[in-house]
Amino acid sequence: MNASTWIFGMRALPDDEGIPMHLVVFLGQEGVIAHELYDEPPSDVQLRALYDEAIDGKDDEAPRAAPKIVAVEDGPTAKRARSLFKRGARIEIDRDAKGAIDEMVEAVVANAVGTDVFAALPDAWKPELVALGSALDEAAPWETLPAALLRASIPSLGVEDAHLYLTDRHSVGFLVFASADDHARFRDAALSKDASSAKVPRIAAVELAMVAHGDEDEVLVANVAVQSAEGTEPATEADVQLCATLSRLLVAYVEAGPASPEPRALEVSVRGEPVRGSLTFVG
Repeated sequence: MNASTWIFGMRALPDDEGIPMHLVVFLGQEGVIAHELYDEPPSDVQLRALYDEAIDGKDDEAPRAAPKIVAVEDGPTAKRARSLFKRGARIEIDRDAKGAIDEMVEAVVANAVGTDVFAALPDAWKPELVALGSALDEAAPWETLPAALLRASIPSLGVEDAHLYLTDRHSVGFLVFASADDHARFRDAALSKDASSAKVPRIAAVELAMVAHGDEDEVLVANVAVQSAEGTEPATEADVQLCATLSRLLVAYVEAGPASPEPRALEVSVRGEPVRGSLTFVG
């Protein structure tokens, strides 16, 4: 990204009460240029005001040159942006703009960081999650497959169409959706002007975090958090089992070579037991 290009994104973020907040963000070469949270889906007037504020500067900020290009991640966002942002900016759909979604992802998994969340997970799974911390850190799938979506099948768990969304930030990890429909609902809630909490599916998140565990002051673990329209939920044993198994499959997928649109059959060991599954790169 160069100095004349900005990224524009909109997201619906459920808070702890299950009430969605609506994030609007402009990203530039130096990072976040301007952002705002709204209680309701922002109006065109509010979006134009934030764009103008980003250019003119806020408080003691120096004015910025208007962008020549405003990049967005998809058609619906481009359609709305074209009617909003004048000043000569050209609206372009750019796959790299998907990185803006991490602002929402960080909010979804915010509660995954910390000893308290890890302490509440089933004790029987904690050794596996500690081992997965190192395995995921070494494989770093979010670097190999940033902002990627994969479909997962794990017959022994009754999983046929789970979807994983990988972020491109090491500190987050990935989100787990029960189905392609849930992932579509997630995207719709993020992009819709009238997003409501009822549209937000139940999401599990896996995040690397340093926590106190056993005799260790800090150890790297694969933490698991769950978010739904009602807010943050305790992760169940089934949630942890699924997330741990997907983590092992993801590590094996990265180690097997470059991503492919063909299903990749994998066999991994989870808590000493063999598990077979497959991952398919969606995009």
